[in-house]
Amino acid sequence: MTLEQFFILQKIEKVKEIFLSQQAKNHRLNTLICKNANETEAIYFELNHAAGVTVLNAEAESLEYGNYIVDIKNAKGLEFDSVIIWDFDSYSDADYKLLYVAMTRALHNLYVFTNNETILNLTV
Repeated sequence: MTLEQFFILQKIEKVKEIFLSQQAKNHRLNTLICKNANETEAIYFELNHAAGVTVLNAEAESLEYGNYIVDIKNAKGLEFDSVIIWDFDSYSDADYKLLYVAMTRALHNLYVFTNNETILNLTV
């Protein structure tokens, strides 16, 4: 296992913890927002055994209570109780509009994974 894979698995575990803690707070719509569809699929594969995590795509007609994983394009226009931004450091200065979309999806809590070690929890 590489160091990068180790950090990804650590972040996956943290995502699971956040989802559980938000459900305990009665925050029923929670999402992990990834930069693109490829990243979404890769992270979902790792989260596959986590209860209640669903990929949200363009074909989704409505949101039911649960935990979702979505890319930024498909998150636009939606709101969630809690949002986790997967890899803040992967965004360039040219991506500020994408980050704006991701950050403004949160109604109550915004979690930002800034690098392999830091997770920020911002209350909205």
